[in-house]
Amino acid sequence: VCLGYTILKKLKDYSKKLKIDFICTPFDFESLNLVKKLNLNAIKIASSDMTDYPLISEISKLKKPIILSTGMSSSLEISKTLKVINSKNVTILHCVSMYPCDNKKANLSRILSLKKKFREYTVGYSDHCKNFEASIYALSLGAKVIEKHFTLSRTMDGPDHKASLEPSELKTMVDAIR
Repeated sequence: VCLGYTILKKLKDYSKKLKIDFICTPFDFESLNLVKKLNLNAIKIASSDMTDYPLISEISKLKKPIILSTGMSSSLEISKTLKVINSKNVTILHCVSMYPCDNKKANLSRILSLKKKFREYTVGYSDHCKNFEASIYALSLGAKVIEKHFTLSRTMDGPDHKASLEPSELKTMVDAIR
């Protein structure tokens, strides 16, 4: 769902007030134009757009830090995408594209292989598990960035809610990480 500029601007302003970084994931050129207007500090590229080289090329022209999610991507696809981005200011997120992902299928050892193959980049983890234990383990393997979805309630409709943390759980996770 693409939120309009007014809502995104309110979210950005509120995040700034709370001293929280606000980023967006443009899935197409229309949403990229909204992101440009917001002048964000970083932009995320979704796993589903890993090989959308025209979109990635336009994102890279913004000269902003990029967070690159790698669900279902091969090392070759990641390498090709990094060539299109042509910047070292990229965080590569290990991601398993299951919503929710069972902890046993989180494949956290891929963090180690990403760190080894793409040494010049920061590596992190996009956690789609129901709880946050995988995020803690990812940190112990050297992940420097954690992405975790949150929701007001897992009973809400939509694909992400079941793999998201509710507010009190998110606070517990952040406290555990700190």
